[in-house]
Amino acid sequence: MLCLTLGMQKIKSLWERYKQRGAISIFWDVVLLAILVLIVLPDGRVLVQRGLIKTGIFGSTKANEKQALTAATLNWQLADLNGNKFVLEDFSDKPLFLNFWATWCAPCRAEMPSILSLMEQTGNEAHFVLVTYDPPEKVRAFLAKHDWDLPVYFPMQQAPAELEASSLPTTLVINAQNEIIHRSEGMRNWGSEQAVKLLTGE
Repeated sequence: MLCLTLGMQKIKSLWERYKQRGAISIFWDVVLLAILVLIVLPDGRVLVQRGLIKTGIFGSTKANEKQALTAATLNWQLADLNGNKFVLEDFSDKPLFLNFWATWCAPCRAEMPSILSLMEQTGNEAHFVLVTYDPPEKVRAFLAKHDWDLPVYFPMQQAPAELEASSLPTTLVINAQNEIIHRSEGMRNWGSEQAVKLLTGE
């Protein structure tokens, strides 16, 4: 018991000394800790990116374009995890969140919790279509591992030029008038109030 008390006193003393250090010194400690997380943890990179997403430094989720989809694009064919077939037009009765991702893509994995948050906040006000070219069995294992319930779809043909993603993740928000109102590459904080307003049109 005495050893425990002495140990706690020592920790408290060290903590008080640490708090007196300068801001620059503490900043570098945080950087070192982030590097250690990246090295030690298998998903360390994802965890660090997830923390950075919350700062909002990775880009805006505001409307940034307005482009009407063509009939050919609306006829783009997709299949869900159960093999049910759809065309993009099947989702045109509500705003659509269209995200291109992959299981191996760290920024994609980093932004997934914020996409789940956006889904929860918007409820039935919008459709979510998360498109991947990964094999279905790999996707099922990935979703089960993370206990994520996501609406994943697989292209049955090459994505139309209007939607094509040159990098991952790529996200498009399409309004109920079948117009692209947002396009972005790279991870974003999709759980933000700004993103909710973008998708719901409020």
